[in-house]
Amino acid sequence: RIALLKKIKDALTETQYRRLWMYCVEEMNEAEIAQAEHVGQPRVCRSLCRAKIILKKICELSEYCSQTSGDFSCMLPEEPPRSFDGCTVPVWALPFQNIANAFLKLYTNEKYSFLKSAYKENPYIIGGCDASGYRQDTHIMMLNPELISKTGAGGFLSIYNDDKKEFLLIKMAQDNNKARFLFALNILEKLGWIQNNPLDYNFYDEAGRAVGKYLANF
Repeated sequence: RIALLKKIKDALTETQYRRLWMYCVEEMNEAEIAQAEHVGQPRVCRSLCRAKIILKKICELSEYCSQTSGDFSCMLPEEPPRSFDGCTVPVWALPFQNIANAFLKLYTNEKYSFLKSAYKENPYIIGGCDASGYRQDTHIMMLNPELISKTGAGGFLSIYNDDKKEFLLIKMAQDNNKARFLFALNILEKLGWIQNNPLDYNFYDEAGRAVGKYLANF
């Protein structure tokens, strides 16, 4: 029960949690909550509705995760630390080897082939583009249609080669997206996963003059 309450509290704002507690546990109606907090009833109603939507999403995701976790059984013997991202999706802290194994199982399991097909058939949707051109995932997948790329926060990048059935995981010590992309394409070229690396590895000053070069030292 304590773990469940913590999960709910972590997913909701302080106001949402307080009002939901008053509504569900203390059995106060919306008007009574509004009077106690000196706010209008519509604000309480909206707050409770949002809280219920988030809780419903958590329950659905938790149920789905429990149903599919056996397909990606790369967890540690004990339950690893778990938190929630900005979309209230549960995320686990795992060693890199476990993460790589889980991704590899996802892409090689026929049960989830529809996800792999969706990636390969729609590379633009995965990343899209910005002012500098194609974003990293889309760029990588367009260089080789057999690659499935997924970037993540904190310098994380996962790439699966569907032709070779191999998986590459890159994690930068610093959250530097440009450096991550430069080194990723350098690695892919050395592995033979792409034929031509189109990136410019020169380092430019504010006047646009090349004053150095990025080098992958490994």
